[in-house]
Amino acid sequence: MDREERFSLAWSKINGIRAFHIANGEEWFESQTLKQVLEGVKKERPREKKTVRPPVTLRRLQILVEGLDANNGKDNCVAAMATMAFYGQCRLGELMPDSPNREKFEEQNFPKSLHLPWTKTKKEEGEDVTICAQRGTTDPIAALNHHTMMNDVEGGEMLASFIDERGQRKVLTKRAFLLRCNEIWLKEGLSRLTGHSFRIGGTTYFLLKGKDPNVVKALGRWSSDAFLRYWRQLDQLGSCISK
Repeated sequence: MDREERFSLAWSKINGIRAFHIANGEEWFESQTLKQVLEGVKKERPREKKTVRPPVTLRRLQILVEGLDANNGKDNCVAAMATMAFYGQCRLGELMPDSPNREKFEEQNFPKSLHLPWTKTKKEEGEDVTICAQRGTTDPIAALNHHTMMNDVEGGEMLASFIDERGQRKVLTKRAFLLRCNEIWLKEGLSRLTGHSFRIGGTTYFLLKGKDPNVVKALGRWSSDAFLRYWRQLDQLGSCISK
């Protein structure tokens, strides 16, 4: 008997006993013990399988970087954020704000170890993420250096910011970032992707290259359960890449 069958059987028996009490005019008491049993049964119920979100692949990242304008401040910022999110296995919310509010992102230091002043797991405590140089057009260190020089962000300015055509500093939000990425991908006949696809993409890239899973896990700052979920789905993620 699998977990779903055990779950259904337990609930049907409990509901049957409850119905018997009601039908015979007896009061139904839910004792603390019964509540604990129900809670245990609830936890045993298998979770619904989530659709595997397609990762950003190395080829997609190359198409993105090559489609951006190297002489445009915003595009340089997009290139730096994209390559760091991919190779650093970062969540977009750790690199860019949801809105032009700069509060959480003022104290970023770079490279090759980037201090994230706020992360999903450590909150305001922040974490350090290691970003290594790569060969080719998607090298995150080269992209970051070009961005910091062109957009003058080395003097304490927010990393996810750029200088626009009027010479004004603007914040690159997650929404603006994804709009620009998907704009380029759609022009190339590729589907839209979400922000988490960058983190999944970086993890998948390193795993498929045969890197030690424990090293990938440590560099990606994965919790054990979350990392193992992606590790077990590697075949499915690989099939997404081959499509």
